[in-house]
Amino acid sequence: MKYKYIQMKGHYSNILVPTDFSGQSLLALEQAYALAKLLNVEITLLHVIPEDGNFFAFGKFFIPKFRDSEQQKADYEESCEARLMQISESASRNSWIKVNHLLLKGKVHDMIVQVSKDIYARFIVMAANSSDPEHKKYIIGSNTSRVIREAPCPVLTFNGTNIREQFDTIILPLDLTKETQQKVARAIEIAKYYNSTIRVLSVLLTDENEVVTHLTEQLKQVKEFIEKRDIYTTAHIIHGDRIIGGLTSFILDYAYETDGDLIMIMTQQESNRRERFLGSNAADLISRSKISVLSVIPK
Repeated sequence: MKYKYIQMKGHYSNILVPTDFSGQSLLALEQAYALAKLLNVEITLLHVIPEDGNFFAFGKFFIPKFRDSEQQKADYEESCEARLMQISESASRNSWIKVNHLLLKGKVHDMIVQVSKDIYARFIVMAANSSDPEHKKYIIGSNTSRVIREAPCPVLTFNGTNIREQFDTIILPLDLTKETQQKVARAIEIAKYYNSTIRVLSVLLTDENEVVTHLTEQLKQVKEFIEKRDIYTTAHIIHGDRIIGGLTSFILDYAYETDGDLIMIMTQQESNRRERFLGSNAADLISRSKISVLSVIPK
């Protein structure tokens, strides 16, 4: 397969949108339009043909396993190229944004991460859940999980059908980890772009006085710090009950009640590359959320 990287404007002038041609991934492309316009950057639409040739489908077109047929492989690659070009040209016309397209072959998550590095992507925007019908609805796709863990830039995952032109309200869940300062800084950056409100939230599943006191003081400091940057901020503590619901349920309920448009979380980059899963709370939140989630790996 012949391919070449597109000539880009310059470093950090692109948003990468991987697509498997599913409806959800095409909605993720639409979600990327507003962000691209705001940042005045281009979009690179990427499709990766898995190197194992296991199964491929888009729209009504389907080719089963083709390990033994070179002609089927070639036909499929041609069909992918035509479909990718059609989508990118239509997206450019509809959004007034330059949408480049790129077709590669390899391990899907590896190629997405590598391209994001090669084009110095500002963000990756992608569907949260697997389009494989064999997977349950609320299980984060394995490629999405790996991209979030390994990407060099923030990853915006999109789930559902409600596209946000504007992130008016950012939900910022905080705990007592050392990455709090980095998460707050990133939230301020995004809020400045969109003139957003930041709603800082902590969920306490304990009544220990020391923990409650510490977290209350921390939230007060965070709220004051953000407000000094001329951003409207609220801070709220939810005293939860493990029996009633888990951490994810409390965060999502609060996000929906306050008309949140974006949830921002920090995810840890695994030191052991054999580890293939995000933390359970992060994965659960990303897969279940009806609004976009921005995952940032602390530096």
